Amino acid sequence: MAYVDYEPVAVHAARDLLGDNKWVTVTQADIRDPDAVMSAPTVADLIDFGRPVAVLAVGILHFLPDADDPTGVLGAYRDACPPGSHLAISHASQVSLPDEQVARFLAAYARSTTPALWRTVGEIRPFLTVIAWSTPVWCCCRCGGPTSRSATRTPPSPTSTAASGSCRARACVRRPAGSGSRRSRRRPRPP
Repeated sequence: MAYVDYEPVAVHAARDLLGDNKWVTVTQADIRDPDAVMSAPTVADLIDFGRPVAVLAVGILHFLPDADDPTGVLGAYRDACPPGSHLAISHASQVSLPDEQVARFLAAYARSTTPALWRTVGEIRPFLTVIAWSTPVWCCCRCGGPTSRSATRTPPSPTSTAASGSCRARACVRRPAGSGSRRSRRRPRPP
């Protein structure tokens, strides 16, 4: 696994945590420059881009404003990977959070060196067109389950309340009609 981060503190912490693990590398680079990332020795010496790989763009897209062309960045990584590869993304979106919680999140990041932004489901949808290898599935971040519209492969409505299961997110199919504890319906973890 090749971990790439822009922030020096995160890179230092990751290197300290991993020690001399030969199967994981840590690279300080800007993901907005895919050629530099993929040609960095700590990436290129570990990952064989001639074989299928998985690119995990997790926790980064909400730090890339539209001016940085996040769709083009994702497309460059996709184009560098062979058939059989996978691209996973995550993005902050106000599907189930109250306005005041979103405002606090954005205010906190506005004071940082890497301001964040939230996109609507409609603004995230173009990122999924980049993932041409497979059919996108929308998942609930609270419980990891599919959303109420995954079966139709369309994004959840921010106001969706139709669901069954155990999550409290409005668009999640695990949310019981009426409520119920999430813990009561969890499967036991294997030993």
